[in-house]
Amino acid sequence: MKFNNAICCIIKDENYLEEFIIYHHIIGVEYFFIYDNESKIPIKKRLSHEFFKKNCSILEIKGKSQQMNAYNHCIKNTKNNVNWLIIIDGDEFIFLKKHQNINLFLNSYKNYQALGLNWLMFGSSFHEEKQNGLQIDNYLYCEGKQDKHIKTICKPKYVQTMGNPHFVSIKEHNLYVDTNQKVISGPFNENNNSNIAVIYHYWGKSMEDMEEKIKRGRAPINEKRKMPNNYHSLYNKKINNELKNNFSKKIKKKIKELNIKIN
Repeated sequence: MKFNNAICCIIKDENYLEEFIIYHHIIGVEYFFIYDNESKIPIKKRLSHEFFKKNCSILEIKGKSQQMNAYNHCIKNTKNNVNWLIIIDGDEFIFLKKHQNINLFLNSYKNYQALGLNWLMFGSSFHEEKQNGLQIDNYLYCEGKQDKHIKTICKPKYVQTMGNPHFVSIKEHNLYVDTNQKVISGPFNENNNSNIAVIYHYWGKSMEDMEEKIKRGRAPINEKRKMPNNYHSLYNKKINNELKNNFSKKIKKKIKELNIKIN
C-alpha cells in the first residue's frame, strides 16, 4: 500500500499510546510504523483491536539505544510507498493551526524534501501522581514560547541518512525548511514559526511518570536521565488548552466507538 503520509515512532511502555494514535488518525495521519522496543506488554498484544491492526505495522526491535536504528530502517523501507514520513515520539502531538488535516498542511510544502516543526514543551502541570484519562486533558501547562528543537517530516526517497532524532540528511540542503519556508540546517531552529504548526511535546508529565521514564532509559543513547531538582518549575509557565478544546471530545468519541480502554 502507498500512503501520502505516515508516522514512524519507537515506543517503550508509553502510557498514552492509544491516545497518540487516535489523535493523529483524526487529523489525517494515514498509517503508523511502530517499533516496539521491549515494552513490558507487547504492543501487538496491546493494540489488538481491528482499528489498530488496520492502521499500524508493529515491528519488534530489541536492545538499548535503538532509536536511530529504528528510524533509519523505517526511512529505508518507506522510500517507495510513503511520500511524507513523520518522525516523532509517542509523547509528541502535531497541532495544526491553519489546516483542517495534515495532508492539506503538507501540500503547502510539496516542492520541499524535508520540513522541521518546533517543539512546544509541556510540563507536569504540578501533578505528583499519574493521571487517569486523556493526556491532553490533564497536562495543560506549557512553556511560554516555542523550543528551539525541531522534529522532522521528510520525503524518504530524498533522505540519505538520519544521524540524530531531530534532523535528517537530504540531497538538497536548501529544500529543508520550517513551516514558514525558511531554510534550516540542523536540529535547532531559532526562527519563530509556531503560527502554522507546532509539536506539543508532553515531555515528563507527572512526577511519577517522569520517575518511570528515567528507569526506562533513553532511546537514542545508553545513558539514563536524571530527575531535575526543580522538576515542577519546568515548562509550567502558562495554560494552553487548545488541544483539549479542539480534540478531547473527538478522541473520547472514537474511544467509545472502538470500545477500548486507555491507560
